[in-house]
Amino acid sequence: MPDDTPTQRQEDDTEFESELPTVVAPKVALVFHDDPETPADFVLHLLERFCGQDETRAREIVKRLAEKGQAVAGEFNQAVGRIKLGQVQEAARGKYPFQATLEPLD
Repeated sequence: MPDDTPTQRQEDDTEFESELPTVVAPKVALVFHDDPETPADFVLHLLERFCGQDETRAREIVKRLAEKGQAVAGEFNQAVGRIKLGQVQEAARGKYPFQATLEPLD
């Protein structure tokens, strides 16, 4: 029967420390673009479903989108941003002329 007691570190164990620099994934902004045909309720749905925005924040973004013609829906690392962009484009495909883009953050 195996012994259930935790093993102790031996004095000669060395911790692994990497001398390689830590790489931080580039961040991007998922930007929604206004158009005259996509309803605000659909944009709210996209913001809540795919961008993780609560209803209050989503409504603020939709308001900014209507006023400025574009608005940041969320900030993500590049890989996640690409996934989110694909999700919102797929949701709109064949229904509305909705457009979204990714823009690099400095």
